[in-house]
Amino acid sequence: MSWPTLFLFMALLSATAVAQVVNVPVRHPVYDYLDRIEARYGVSLLQFSRPLPRIAIAKAIDSLARGPFRLIPYDKKQCAYYAEEFAEELRRLHAADTAVRVPQGERWNLATLRVHTPAETFLAADLVGRVRFEKREETDDLIARSNGVQVYGYVGRNLGAFMRWVDNGVKGNPLDPLSLRTPEQGVVKGPPATSKSYEFEVAEAQFFYSTPWLTVGAQKMDRWLGSGRDGAIILSDKSPSSPELYFRVALADWLHFEYSHAWLFSDVADSVRMKIGQKFYKTKYLAAHVLTARITPGLQLALGVDHLQRD
Repeated sequence: MSWPTLFLFMALLSATAVAQVVNVPVRHPVYDYLDRIEARYGVSLLQFSRPLPRIAIAKAIDSLARGPFRLIPYDKKQCAYYAEEFAEELRRLHAADTAVRVPQGERWNLATLRVHTPAETFLAADLVGRVRFEKREETDDLIARSNGVQVYGYVGRNLGAFMRWVDNGVKGNPLDPLSLRTPEQGVVKGPPATSKSYEFEVAEAQFFYSTPWLTVGAQKMDRWLGSGRDGAIILSDKSPSSPELYFRVALADWLHFEYSHAWLFSDVADSVRMKIGQKFYKTKYLAAHVLTARITPGLQLALGVDHLQRD
C-alpha cells in the first residue's frame, strides 16, 4: 500500500470520531484562568501551542472538575461559568457522564442553529460590543469603542469554522496605534479622522477539516508564537494576525507537529521587519514548523524552524 493511499485510509477511518476544530482566540480569558489553576494546584491542563481548539478547552475544564483536589469556591464558580460557555463542546465529549454537569441552559447566543443532517451540525452567532473610558490627568481622556459580529460552528463530524469582524474607534491624545511604547499588540489603522482619533478593523476567520490526529485548513487568527511557552518559540505576537495555511499532526498523544505558511504585511514593526531602501514594510512570506514533545506533565520540549522570504 502506497503512502498516499495509507494516509487517505487513516483519515477516513478516523473521521467517525468527534474531531471538529474551532480555535479559542489566544486573548480569551479562559487561558488566564487555566494558567492560574495550573500554577495554584500543580496540574497540567493546557498542552502545545495556542490557540487551542474549543474541544481541548472543554477537556481541560472537564479534567479540572474531576481532579483529585478540591477547588476553592472562587475557582469552582469560574469553572462552572466556563462550563456554560463550552457547554456544546462538553456535550460532544459526553461530559454528562462525568463530574462536570453539562448546563441545561448553555451560554446565551443571539442566534443558534442545530440540525441533525449532517450529523451534529451546530452554529452560533453573537454581537460584539464594548465601550471603554480612561480618565487621564495630563492629556485628553481616552474613549474606545468596539462593535461587530462573531460566528462559529461545526458542520458534520469533521468541519469547523469561525469568523469575527469588529470595527473599532479610538479617541484621545497621545495615540499609539502601533504600540511602539508598550508591549501590546499593534493595529493596522485606517485613515485618521483627526490627529486625535483613528479607526481600525479586526477580522479573523478559520476553516478546518480535522480528525483525531490531523487538522488541516486555513485561518487568520492570532497565534502564540513568541513567548517560549507551550511550543511557542519563534517570532513574536507584536503584529496583527496574518492569513495562513496550516496543518497539525498528532504523531502521538505526547508528540505534535505543526506547519504553517503565512502572508505577512502590516505597519507594525516586529521581528520580521525588512528594510528595503527607505521602506520598512514589504509583503513577506513565512514558512514555519514546530515539533513539540510533552516529556512530563510539567515539561515540554519544542524545536522550531522558520523561513522568511519576500518578493
